Amino acid sequence: EAGGTQIAIAGQAGNDTLSLKGSFTQATVEGGTGVSSIIIGTATSAIFTQSSVYGGSDGDTLTINTGANVNSAFIAGAGSDSIVITAIGGGTVLGGASLSDTAAGNDTIAITAATGGVIDAGSGSNFITGAGAISAASVYSGSGNDTFNFGAGVIGGTAARIASGAGDDSLYFGGNVSTTSNVINAGDGNDTVAFAALVSSASIVGGLGNDSFSFASATAYTQASAATGNVYFWSGGVDTLNFAGGTSLSNQVVEFAVQAGTFTSLTTTLSGTTVTVLGTTGSVNTTLGYITGVSSSANV
Repeated sequence: EAGGTQIAIAGQAGNDTLSLKGSFTQATVEGGTGVSSIIIGTATSAIFTQSSVYGGSDGDTLTINTGANVNSAFIAGAGSDSIVITAIGGGTVLGGASLSDTAAGNDTIAITAATGGVIDAGSGSNFITGAGAISAASVYSGSGNDTFNFGAGVIGGTAARIASGAGDDSLYFGGNVSTTSNVINAGDGNDTVAFAALVSSASIVGGLGNDSFSFASATAYTQASAATGNVYFWSGGVDTLNFAGGTSLSNQVVEFAVQAGTFTSLTTTLSGTTVTVLGTTGSVNTTLGYITGVSSSANV
């Protein structure tokens, strides 16, 4: 389909393939019953404005090739769906039938580039990968044991939000996490989070449960800006933070904080050398401590 305004496109019963090119305004596209494959836009064209694309209730495939989305929604629906996002700059992508869907299925989402918008896999044990940079976008999953694997950075633009929801989740960040006001939220459960490169200006939330965080870069903390603005929000449980930095810099690596009124003290166990934990900065401040001067390894 080459585009249009206020049009409706519907697949038939069975396994359909729909290819949407051109510009769509206030359009509705439905894959129908059966396994649908819907290709949205091309690498060089297609603008979706106030339009909706629905995959249906089966295991559908959505391929989103356009970053020019204005108040549009791409909804895979119930079932274990596959969503491929080569470019997106706005709008909403859902693995389930809605933001509150509790039966969204075990979805797979592959992201090449995201410069805006909301991507929400919903409940289920979802697998989300990011081959390219993510900036100014929100990537969420719901309850379930999810895997997030971002090979590139979470950088550029304004704040990006990554949240894996409840469950025992695994999150890996292969590139720099360095956009101002990034939020990485592992949610409730016993989560494992690994940062392979520089982390700065990030808010990191472990959630309830016994979580493990690894800061694996041996060079990240040699940069004066690497330890700027990182805040770890503790929500309960026994959490482990492992640092593999190779320097004895005295700059602040991470700040510990809690919600006001929830906790009033911080108990730590340290291993490694030239590691310092400083106490609270005041009775009103929710900051409980800092880690400074990481070298070799430190578990907190």
